[in-house]
Amino acid sequence: MKNFTLLIFALFFTHLVYSQDIIVTKEQNSEWILNFQNENLKGRIKLFKNRILNDQNVYKTSGNPHGVKEQEGYNATTIYRPIYMFTSENMKPVIMSANPSEETINSLTPLLNERKIQSINFSNEIIDQALYGSRANNGIIRINVSKKEFKEIKDIIL
Repeated sequence: MKNFTLLIFALFFTHLVYSQDIIVTKEQNSEWILNFQNENLKGRIKLFKNRILNDQNVYKTSGNPHGVKEQEGYNATTIYRPIYMFTSENMKPVIMSANPSEETINSLTPLLNERKIQSINFSNEIIDQALYGSRANNGIIRINVSKKEFKEIKDIIL
């Protein structure tokens, strides 16, 4: 009976993780990045929006997730997530928290559309790792917006 219960739990957890497009492994993150890079602006925005919504279910750790206790309010733990950076001309970039609050995500998502985002790109250059450390090991998603949108996004994120 105990093994049956464990099997049911494992199947449920696997379904939960994959049905919500939660990204917890290096392979899943790499596949997401490849799909992201092959999309146009509209497709990239959609993928990014979906990712940050699903990221609410995954706790980002800075170390190895094996043996890490479940974090309250999260369904999984990962070390594989790019930095989300918002930029605008002549403005200092703003980096989104690794584990943003639900309130932050809910306030931010309406601003993520083609009218507000000028470009959205992925970068995984050595210079990024030099500037941002190990958090940049999985790359940086740079979202470039107008100054007006940038100020609004900055107020939400900080």
